[in-house]
Amino acid sequence: MTLLIGANLNHCTVIAADTRTSWRHPLLGDTHTDGDHKIAMCTLGLVTGSGYVDALDPVKKELLSKEIMHTDQILTIVQQKALPKIEELRKNNLRIRDKTCFLLSYCTISDNAKLLRLALIHPDWEYKLAFYDSVVVAMPSDSSEEESIKYNKVVTADLIRLENKEFMAQETIAKDILVNLYSNVKSIAKHFHEISKKSKYVSPDMDFAALLLNGAIIYGYGESSEIMKGIFRMSVIPPAHQTQFLTPELFKKGNKINI
Repeated sequence: MTLLIGANLNHCTVIAADTRTSWRHPLLGDTHTDGDHKIAMCTLGLVTGSGYVDALDPVKKELLSKEIMHTDQILTIVQQKALPKIEELRKNNLRIRDKTCFLLSYCTISDNAKLLRLALIHPDWEYKLAFYDSVVVAMPSDSSEEESIKYNKVVTADLIRLENKEFMAQETIAKDILVNLYSNVKSIAKHFHEISKKSKYVSPDMDFAALLLNGAIIYGYGESSEIMKGIFRMSVIPPAHQTQFLTPELFKKGNKINI
């Protein structure tokens, strides 16, 4: 089960995910591969998922076939494509406590002002949208409830949020926003690195994407051990109406950012 961290920093939201996919092979036992990039950009914003592979893959396929413009579309896809697979899993093994979930970020309008949302679709809330003002951490399945509480607290404590709203919705990406994003990504990577040492389900590398109030998307990738030291690349990714997953290949198309 993938490690996901989402943070609402006021001026942008950040979603981060590791790249490991794990499954149980009938002959080889627990098996995994890394390099599965799980964060997608769409017209609505950003979306990613964690949990049961057979439930995630149909959702991924459906997302790629559509232009996603509203949260209702994602909820419908989850209900139609993921929930039947999850129910089948539970029926075959009642001991399994499935935590398949979907994390998304998008921009909405409230009181005639733009507002960034960070939301989780999770079985604890019957797969309805749950909104987070600050941080959400979806831990891998071999983590305890105590570890989940701990990392939600420490990630929240480490983040730095900008309060200056004057430049937050500007069309250009202000230097202050980029410097703040750089610092927060390093902090998030520190926790990814620590958890990857404990969990067999978390890869040493990670993707992250930031959605800004002006609609811009910034994408980055690297080893968490390097990112926490500030060694990584970020690029502004050109908008696309068709859903696509963010991969290092997009660095060739985006505008490289130097901090």
